[in-house]
Amino acid sequence: MGNNSKVIGRGSALILLGAMLLTAPGALAARVNIAAVVGDDIITSLEVSERRDLIMASSGIPASVENQQKITPRILQSLVDETLQMQEAKRQSVSVSDEELAGAIAEMTTTSGQGGIPFRDFVEKNGLSMRSVEKQVRAQLAWSKVVQRKLRRNVSISQDEIARAQLAEAAAPGEPELRVASIGVAIAKPQAEAAMTKLVEQIALELKSGAEMPAIAARFVKKREVVYEAPVWIPESALPPALQQTLRALAPGEATPPLRNAGGFQIIQLLDRKV
Repeated sequence: MGNNSKVIGRGSALILLGAMLLTAPGALAARVNIAAVVGDDIITSLEVSERRDLIMASSGIPASVENQQKITPRILQSLVDETLQMQEAKRQSVSVSDEELAGAIAEMTTTSGQGGIPFRDFVEKNGLSMRSVEKQVRAQLAWSKVVQRKLRRNVSISQDEIARAQLAEAAAPGEPELRVASIGVAIAKPQAEAAMTKLVEQIALELKSGAEMPAIAARFVKKREVVYEAPVWIPESALPPALQQTLRALAPGEATPPLRNAGGFQIIQLLDRKV
């Protein structure tokens, strides 16, 4: 994450919030309502409002003025992060095809007061911005490719490890296994609990909204309290009984709510099952 963090750090320094436009010529400010400038890209207030309405509707957050004011700074930061991610993906010649984008959106569903329905139908029914959905999903897919490319460069598996895994699988045929990933948020001091609770709730909300866990982790692992565990297969019997029950209730792709433990919180995402 070192190089990526540096990219994000440099990009953040280029953000010019809308308030700074007061020095721009009046005609320009009237034509273009700019919320932020990230490198050579701009984020408009329309994009912010479209994403805000999308997140609030899909998360069941009442559309009050107070809620809008509270969530808008987070939405703007999320759009800034997406822009930085797309810039880095472009720098590394990483792209997302229209077929990949359509496939990812087709797999998305929502249960926000509607029952399980395709996310595209939910967006159209509620007059929300499909353009904003596509931009968010494209950034998530691109950043996931960037992260996976970096992980592949740093991970090597020996033939001995493969042989041991094959022997272990042959010795215990038929045992249910789960492929899981997780994000942990530590609470080092009691006075940090409120801030860490807010952080883990934000992560849970983004997961629920369809964000990819690797993309979320790429933004937050620079915080020393946040630890990302990459996907791994684990025997179901190795988990505590209560956690086994929790994960059995999940469909692949779903994540647990924040789980409190002695050291802080953990969110576990179920990716796949096999026997």
